[in-house]
Amino acid sequence: MPRNKQFDEQKALDAAMRTFWEKGYEGTSLQDLESATGLARTSIYNAYGNKRKLFEKAIIRYRNTVLHDLVAKLNNASTAREGIRALMQGIVDMHYDSRTPGGCLVVLSILESEQHDDSSSALVEEMIGQMKKAIHKRLLDARRNGDLPADLDVNGVSSSITAAVAGMMVMGKAGFPRSTLQGVIRTTLNLLES
Repeated sequence: MPRNKQFDEQKALDAAMRTFWEKGYEGTSLQDLESATGLARTSIYNAYGNKRKLFEKAIIRYRNTVLHDLVAKLNNASTAREGIRALMQGIVDMHYDSRTPGGCLVVLSILESEQHDDSSSALVEEMIGQMKKAIHKRLLDARRNGDLPADLDVNGVSSSITAAVAGMMVMGKAGFPRSTLQGVIRTTLNLLES
């Protein structure tokens, strides 16, 4: 008869996600994961597989929570300009919120890409692609309905905004002041002008 799990799997996954977010993949030891999740090493292996599989599940959890909320800010704003501002402000706020480690788990994972296998690298790259796709769609829809200039280079601007977003995440983790990141937002919003 299979044993029932005696722990909250999502709560443990959230704790692992935060640990990877704070320390990176390479900097996170199995002992760190044991401490964060409250699980013994054998329980971690039984529930999630190895460290890499747990990391991949943590990345998916991050996508479904943190990145989902950021994209919702983009899509729920009344205009594309306000959506981009809300997305980028959400990133700034995340850096200075004591409840989050700052930076972005996905972007920080790209910076240590040599630590990943093909599967986890593809997952990380896919999430950056999804962010760019969401920005592109929002800008394209706004251009079609007259919210943005008809001659706006949606492909170029969405790539530039995605790069600015990724750069802000790195800058936030590196300790740049809030005022610097706010300046990036102001400059990036100028891309939406004709």
